[in-house]
Amino acid sequence: MKRGGIVRLGLMKAVQIWADREASFKKARRLIEKSLPQKPDIVITSECWLNGYREFFEMEKKKRPGTFERDCKRRLEKLNGKYIKLYRAFAKESGIYIVLGAMTLERGKPYNSAILIDRKGEILGVYHKNWTDPDKDLLVFETELGKIGLCICYDRQLPETCRVLRLKGAEMILIPTYGMKNEMNKIMMQTRAYENGVFVAFNHPSQSLVTDPAGDVLLNVRSKAEGVFCQDVDLSRVTNKNLVVSAAGLKLYKPYAKKWGLKKKFQL
Repeated sequence: MKRGGIVRLGLMKAVQIWADREASFKKARRLIEKSLPQKPDIVITSECWLNGYREFFEMEKKKRPGTFERDCKRRLEKLNGKYIKLYRAFAKESGIYIVLGAMTLERGKPYNSAILIDRKGEILGVYHKNWTDPDKDLLVFETELGKIGLCICYDRQLPETCRVLRLKGAEMILIPTYGMKNEMNKIMMQTRAYENGVFVAFNHPSQSLVTDPAGDVLLNVRSKAEGVFCQDVDLSRVTNKNLVVSAAGLKLYKPYAKKWGLKKKFQL
């Protein structure tokens, strides 16, 4: 696939098997295999697909406070863990990229993560939800498909998240999520795509949504049906024309001024 060409996104809309990594993997494998005749380049799961949405852990804590910490750590997955290796092997076997939502255990700490796996089964990078330093935490990955930015669920509600990803070169912003999926969210995703001139793919167990650089909706599946819903995006349509800077944003944009030719226009 040439950079800047057509990329076929696959959004896996499904409900995980709560706290059962083996069953959830088998379900993901079945759904993705069924989609392979459509030749998706990259498949995006929902937030925490691998092993359970964090708030569910919190609910269990109230029910079983004495065993929560032990069970929580037991269910977290290390990056070299068995089940992440299964998804890596499956990506290689299928020749696709996968964005895997997971609760991971790294350096002894739990993280709500999005793991980017390439078609060779290698981990290209890991994004952790709740960023604090946009230069350090918001990552854009160069791939044969194009430049991919990742964020998770609530991150998308903060305008700066998608803006910084776009300024770092993202051509498509992929968002595993488990939260809000109403009409306001659809409009928000249209806005994020339009104001940054980028493609946005939002994937929830109950909704698969793709918006384009013009702010139009390309895909919006809201139903009980489970599956991988595919949508082509043409990265040649990604544009910089809406990357305008307000006075309040000068400090944020300054590091990128030279790269994007903003210095003279906005006196950065």
